[in-house]
Amino acid sequence: VTDVLPPLLESFSFFITDDAIPKISSISLEGLAKLKSVLLRGVMENLQELDLSGTAVKTLDLRKVVALNLKQLILLGCEKLQTIQHPSSNKWPRRFEVLRIDTIRSAS
Repeated sequence: VTDVLPPLLESFSFFITDDAIPKISSISLEGLAKLKSVLLRGVMENLQELDLSGTAVKTLDLRKVVALNLKQLILLGCEKLQTIQHPSSNKWPRRFEVLRIDTIRSAS
């Protein structure tokens, strides 16, 4: 996705309405170093991977997301990350296959 989105992107929003459940299985905004705000809302029943590695996101607010099939949450090199807000347990997976969080700057 990073070769499609503008590298200076600071904000990304993705809203799902009740009548349109997308078949998106992966959202990767990896490497968008200027990205400060990510806003996701709605039922994302097919979402399996969310990768925000190398972004400038401070707060990841997922309270309005239903993503029971999310298997991978990857937040490597997110040195500004302070808070992850997730929805109630009935809208969120009980466990991840991959959970990678590192707020130390990446070597690349």
